[in-house]
Amino acid sequence: MTTDRRYVMFEAFAERGGYPDYKQILERAKRGEVRRGHVWGRVTETTKA
Repeated sequence: MTTDRRYVMFEAFAERGGYPDYKQILERAKRGEVRRGHVWGRVTETTKA
């Protein structure tokens, strides 16, 4: 699965599920400011030092 497809899936699920601030998290991930893992979220999110 490509990174672009992961972004699309995350956005669709987050929008449908009412995930708060998902657009901000998605934009930060696209800029490389959020380390990618199998789960994106406030609890599992880490930023690059």
